[in-house]
Amino acid sequence: MAKLGQDFTMWTGEVLELVYTVTNAAGAAVNITGCTVTWGLFASDTSAVSLISKSTTAGNIVLTTPASGIYTVSIAAADSAGLSGNYFCRTFVTNTSNVKICVAVGLVTINVGV
Repeated sequence: MAKLGQDFTMWTGEVLELVYTVTNAAGAAVNITGCTVTWGLFASDTSAVSLISKSTTAGNIVLTTPASGIYTVSIAAADSAGLSGNYFCRTFVTNTSNVKICVAVGLVTINVGV
């Protein structure tokens, strides 16, 4: 079940470390050891193509404390270059049985840097 409202605001050119925890419907942490995590920034909530993509495979998502469901998404300064306005983010976890589940969605506001 996806966590809704994982909203955040950033500035163009900002470096961010986004820390998330995967939980089940009861709110208990889910062990994500051995899972693949992907995170994307999209122009709208129905967009299929991401403007920014991150993954454990690419090394820009780290399973920080996988037994407790915690992972960290690294956003580099160059990732938000040329972006401003409202966007949507989605995170998917693919477990060791190759089942892909959306675990987080949110609104991302990108303000033009100073």
